Amino acid sequence: MSRHTHLELQRLSARMATQCRRVETHLFTVFQAFLSERREGGDQLAQADEDIDQEEVLIEEECLKIIALHQPTGVDLRRLATFLKANNDLERIADHATNVARSLSRLPPLSLLPQAAGLLVRRVGEAYQQAARSLTEHDLDAAKLVLSGDDVIDALEDAVNSKAREMAIAGDCTLDAAFELAKCAHDIERVADLAKNIAEDIIYLDTGDIVRHTRRPH
Repeated sequence: MSRHTHLELQRLSARMATQCRRVETHLFTVFQAFLSERREGGDQLAQADEDIDQEEVLIEEECLKIIALHQPTGVDLRRLATFLKANNDLERIADHATNVARSLSRLPPLSLLPQAAGLLVRRVGEAYQQAARSLTEHDLDAAKLVLSGDDVIDALEDAVNSKAREMAIAGDCTLDAAFELAKCAHDIERVADLAKNIAEDIIYLDTGDIVRHTRRPH
């Protein structure tokens, strides 16, 4: 690899790290609003991912430019492929956070939120941070932690959905509010799925092993 290509990959890595931080800020701001008594500013939060969308396009263009101009092979090509996929996953994570932001005003009051909802937000936030660390620091252990926590997050989403149905049947909240809660739980769980995608790609980058649809690494 030429020195020029190496510098371009370094700049691209720094750009990906900045995008990770930008997505984290958006995600955690939405999560904080989801768990607060006053759920205002959903429209403003929804607009916050416009910068993320624009940066996603620029990062993709940069990856494709490096591939076209320098024709990298081996680990450099795997690294660029990982950046391309993770870049798209980061933008989709922001989209799911935005979906939650748009539902904030229609959720049941905070006093009716099931305990599982708070646990789901916390575990998904941790999964995102681990995935981002694995991407920006090439941390294979962090990537494996994301995969190991997937079943717990799925179970928490199921628990929130069950509680939403119970509240609707009992008349504790409106059917629309219960539906919004279940929809938010799905969007939050999807964040974890996308974090898992990033973690799987980091495992591929570091080991060359494709672990999708296979037994989780230990």
